[in-house]
Amino acid sequence: MPLHWYDAAVAIGTSPNVAERKRFAMEILNSPVDSSAWENAVLIQGILGWSENRLELMELVTRQEEATPVSPPVFRAKLQSLVALGMLLKNSNDPQARSDISRFFMKVLDDPDWISKLKWQSPFHQDKLEL
Repeated sequence: MPLHWYDAAVAIGTSPNVAERKRFAMEILNSPVDSSAWENAVLIQGILGWSENRLELMELVTRQEEATPVSPPVFRAKLQSLVALGMLLKNSNDPQARSDISRFFMKVLDDPDWISKLKWQSPFHQDKLEL
């Protein structure tokens, strides 16, 4: 049975063990059946400054999904990954994390065709140029 987004947020936020919370957040992102909880799992990582999972967040933005177009929850999670990465860039004390995230954003900003290279399609837009 899919995990409800609220239950996911409570489970991630209430575990006394931080490593366990981080592991659980990544388990949610790796479970297609729990895609309705992905948005919360992504934002919690940005809000709480869990920069250890930055590469997974970058990968979520760019990876190809089975469904085309992607479902609305998956679309929101992909967009919120960019927000979470921005939070991590601003608030992380880890120089390697800041460097990785900066390079990711510079790659996006320096490539005017980046959006057209995405391997997934929005459920709300006719084509990638509308994004």
